[in-house]
Amino acid sequence: MLSKSLTALAAGVLWLGLASGATGGTAGGGSSIEGLVVDPSGAVVAGASVKIGNPVVGTTRTASTDATGAFRFQDVPPNPYRLEVSALGFAVYRQDISVRGLVPLTLRIPLVIAGGETTMNVESSTDLVENVPYAHNDFDREAYAKLPLGSPGSGLSDAITLTTPGVVADSNGFFHPLGDHAQVTFSVDGQPISDQQSKQFSTQIPTNAIQSMEIISGAPPAEFGDKTSLVINAMTRSGLGQSKPTGSFETSYGSFGTLSEETTLALGGPKFGNFLALNALRSGRFLDTPELFPMHAIGNNETFFDRADWQPTGKGTFHLNVFLARNWFQVPATYDQPLQDQRQKVATIDIAPGYQRTLGTGTLLTVSTFFRRDRAGYYPSRDPFDDTPVTIGQARSLTNWGLRSDVSAVRGKHNLKLGVQLMQTRLGENFQLGVTDPVFNPVCLDQSGNPQALPGVTDPSLCAGLGFTANPNLNPGLVPFDLTRGGSLFQFTGKANIDQAALYAQDSMTLGNLTALHQNNLKRLLAYSSISHAGYALMGLAAASQLGVQSVMIYMLVYLVMNLGAFLAVIAIGQATGSETIADCKGLVHRHPLLAITFAVFLFSLTGLPPLAGFTAKWYLFVSVLNHYSEDGGGWYVALAIVAALNTAVSLYYYVRIVRAMFIDQPVGELVVRPKVSYQIMLGTFSAALLLFGIWWTPIVEWTQWSLTFMRRG
Repeated sequence: MLSKSLTALAAGVLWLGLASGATGGTAGGGSSIEGLVVDPSGAVVAGASVKIGNPVVGTTRTASTDATGAFRFQDVPPNPYRLEVSALGFAVYRQDISVRGLVPLTLRIPLVIAGGETTMNVESSTDLVENVPYAHNDFDREAYAKLPLGSPGSGLSDAITLTTPGVVADSNGFFHPLGDHAQVTFSVDGQPISDQQSKQFSTQIPTNAIQSMEIISGAPPAEFGDKTSLVINAMTRSGLGQSKPTGSFETSYGSFGTLSEETTLALGGPKFGNFLALNALRSGRFLDTPELFPMHAIGNNETFFDRADWQPTGKGTFHLNVFLARNWFQVPATYDQPLQDQRQKVATIDIAPGYQRTLGTGTLLTVSTFFRRDRAGYYPSRDPFDDTPVTIGQARSLTNWGLRSDVSAVRGKHNLKLGVQLMQTRLGENFQLGVTDPVFNPVCLDQSGNPQALPGVTDPSLCAGLGFTANPNLNPGLVPFDLTRGGSLFQFTGKANIDQAALYAQDSMTLGNLTALHQNNLKRLLAYSSISHAGYALMGLAAASQLGVQSVMIYMLVYLVMNLGAFLAVIAIGQATGSETIADCKGLVHRHPLLAITFAVFLFSLTGLPPLAGFTAKWYLFVSVLNHYSEDGGGWYVALAIVAALNTAVSLYYYVRIVRAMFIDQPVGELVVRPKVSYQIMLGTFSAALLLFGIWWTPIVEWTQWSLTFMRRG
């Protein structure tokens, strides 16, 4: 899992050069919008009405400023919103805002006197449209309330199936996303849950406990690992900030004797909040039945969800989620087994405490721990011979516990997230089986090939003496467990643990490396391009092999030389012209050939063109990644290599712009460029080294290999 996480990290950094648009990724919780409303003199405005809304997803929230002029919206899903502030005697203030990730958004709203200004509206004339670079849907509880959730005990599965393109419903609350079978991860307030969500496998959190969901059906951000064909990023409801207690009670009765009850209660204040959801359901058709008319299909579902929040200061917030649930149901009978009385019970306990703290402006620390245990019991009929052709029993458990922590930061165009996830999964399985039909695995056959019961016969060699023939298709391994022949139940007991550790890092930018395509300042252009070079280095780490580590060492050594040379050339140009733009490079080959030629060498080496050392360094990186092509998950490495190749093509374009200016464009004016002698010596040395090691790379390879050997010995 660590290797896959590093692959995603490298691809994410490289993709900054190809994708524009800010990522609205979250860590499973919501952000907050807080602010201060003031009048033209700077005095606070109390009682102002504040509203945020997104007509695309149908979300609307309102609040009022308190006596200090402050307002706050808790648990706001990441989306663009339209903010509107109104107060008596003041003109309406409108602004488009964007919630990015978990970092709180702080605003200062200056109101103007009504009629005192003619241009105070900062509302965008365009509709609110997200520019998130992955396929996803956003839904909140207002949308869920309008859906026909008709499957008992699996309302969340119904909601996902009805709102997400490409998701297909299956029986008993199960569903299939695009991609691998059952590869679905739920992230509930940052807690990863990858258990199969179906009535028979694991209980589900009720929809009336969910505030909003982001359903990611495309390539997910690096923070989501494990099962990623579909990621359901859910945020639960909270009572924090409630001005008064609110609640709901709903009961319904439907076909098949289906009776349900749903209760919610939210209460709290500025520092403490609690939300409670209690649900119960009983149905005469709990599972999908194989017969037209349900037989032996009664079941019930009970869920308890409670979220408590405590915010002792404006900087930190504690929260605790507790989820208890049970499905207890009969296994539907068929006309072939009219007497069977098999039943199943699935019980879940989930406890997830967490803490969030704001670290300065635009930085948020999140720490979450979790414990979840699912227990499932399958109970045979009291009379095992009522179950045909076999009777089975099962008791299994699946326990997940661990820790997840990340730091989110918004800095200008960057939306950065660094995190770690440690998790252990404990599996327990107890299983029993016995054959109850004497002709299911017959020992003897008559002359016509018909199976014979013969309850006392377990040895095929006795068939001839009884006037029958031995069954050529007999499975001798089942004979000791044939209850009709005096056998006993087969018993299996097993346990196993799975330890997982993952590191992830992602950075979303409003404008990434493509900014360099239109960048004219040489230093800024090189700075933007350094983002993609960091991604190249991470390719070797993603390979998670000795060759991968060695390729990183080679690349960083070569990158040090070619990047120093490129910046040195820019400094020399800036000292001569007083500026550092591409226009200042026009005709440079005529004004100082050595500077132009060496600068071109550095740029072509940064691109990775032969016969320069930059090509050799990238060659080793690509080889280390593509060596994993034939392994499980090799497609991810191929995709990473493709992203890197595309990024190389982009970098070639904006480097060639500089080369063209130096060698093709005519010089502007008669300015003479005379770099310092020390600069000329370093430029010549660096460019010669890049050319030498691009042709003869053995010394670098041997040195890095020796370094790895030395580190292992140490």
